[in-house]
Amino acid sequence: MLLTLAGTDEYVDFVDLIHDALPSLEGSASTSRLALPEAPRLRGVVLIRGEDEADFIGRSDFDRLAVGHTCDDVDRQRLCVRVRDTAAILYTSGTTAHPRGCMLSHEAMTRGPVDRATKRLTTDGRERWTALPYRRARTIARCHWGSGTYLADTYFEPGRALELIARERPTTAWPWFPAAIQALMDHPSFDAGHFDSLRYMFLIGPRVLIEQVQGTFRAAELVAACGMTETAGIYALSERSETVAERSGAQGKPAPGIEIRISDPETEAEQPLDVPGEILVRGYCATEGYYKNLVKTAEAIDDGRWLHTGDLYSRNEAGRLAFHGRLKDMLKVGGENVAAIEIEAFLCEHPAVKAAAVIGTSR
Repeated sequence: MLLTLAGTDEYVDFVDLIHDALPSLEGSASTSRLALPEAPRLRGVVLIRGEDEADFIGRSDFDRLAVGHTCDDVDRQRLCVRVRDTAAILYTSGTTAHPRGCMLSHEAMTRGPVDRATKRLTTDGRERWTALPYRRARTIARCHWGSGTYLADTYFEPGRALELIARERPTTAWPWFPAAIQALMDHPSFDAGHFDSLRYMFLIGPRVLIEQVQGTFRAAELVAACGMTETAGIYALSERSETVAERSGAQGKPAPGIEIRISDPETEAEQPLDVPGEILVRGYCATEGYYKNLVKTAEAIDDGRWLHTGDLYSRNEAGRLAFHGRLKDMLKVGGENVAAIEIEAFLCEHPAVKAAAVIGTSR
């Protein structure tokens, strides 16, 4: 089944896009027993929001079809699924222009979020908010496990997001990247008092930004973390006992059940403490590979099942991981390796600099 939306006020006309992708859908004999040459396994296209679209199952019809099934029916189907079966394929392009489909298992999608919901993130209101797209399914899984509410929106716009926060009083925020939190704090209607319900905020960025945000949202714990689509989100995060200085200078420690190596990009030997190298990840969270792309899968996952992330990290004596940018963004300057992100972070320490981007050029 393909689930989508319809309506004149939708951000994207998905009905039109699906008709373009599936030309034989138009005029199908049965909306619930499709037999399309372009998608032979597809049996129906459901409108989660919308009605009266030819060739689609409207929301009211979909609800009627669901009435005859019980929770026991769903549970029996659930028990037929293996935890290592593919649950989702999330597309990512990283630093390239060619999206790859990361195959993520049911275990990868749920085990980490459930563990964090029960042991790491505990709130009274149990609400969530994110400035990121709705595809962050791991956040949704954590909300479901903790009986929380996922506050979604069609798109991110700072003023609109601030209204949502003021109205819904979330306890956990996921701005995650500097661009989102800076857009919120720089907006004319920003009021830190509207954020006093926050208990946790997930954010990565330069030290000066982390310290500024922590000073603004004093009641919230800024949670530093490492993550990527290929690891179903977070694979390392900070501990409650860490100081603001420790959180602003590192991205936490590996989560339980997840192994980490810091590898020399040229020799693949283990790097000493505090020396940057490519971070390799192994464990339940790692992707099974890229959908229908054996070449990229072989490049990313070695014979030891280590996932080569392409990210540069170092590990200190306490076991905390510090991000140094992407491997492809490492610049050779005077024969030395220089991480672009470190120069950007240094420039951002100046009060007159709001954002910085360092790009390598050849003469």
